[in-house]
Amino acid sequence: MRFGETEIDADEATGGVWLDGKELDALTEWFHEGDAFGEMALRHAGQISHDTVLGDCPRCQTKTLQEYPLPRHDGGNVTLDICERCLGLWVDGPELGPVRDAMMKNKGAGFLARIAVEPKRNLVMRVLYPAAVKNLVDRVLS
Repeated sequence: MRFGETEIDADEATGGVWLDGKELDALTEWFHEGDAFGEMALRHAGQISHDTVLGDCPRCQTKTLQEYPLPRHDGGNVTLDICERCLGLWVDGPELGPVRDAMMKNKGAGFLARIAVEPKRNLVMRVLYPAAVKNLVDRVLS
């Protein structure tokens, strides 16, 4: 499905869309009143939102989707499901309108919203690996 110059993956049945990397930024530049994305959002506004955080990333096929707040210019936020591995994001059909509106209002207010995606590391990587590196460095320096 194409919106302006941006090609996105959409599930017509659920209205959900998959956005790679910077596609949300590209769409934000294209969004305007009466656009086809807004029309799609209206068609899917009443559908049930799926909890994709419990499922696999549609791109990586791994359980790396996490919820992140997209800051709005007014201090609120909209929750996005972002893959910590490929940095793509899933937007359910009922979330299309709120995400589009937040991005349009942020743009209108000159507010640049950024999300810091920090992959969750397992216990070995958080605790044991840093300790092993420190021990190795201590041995080399002594």
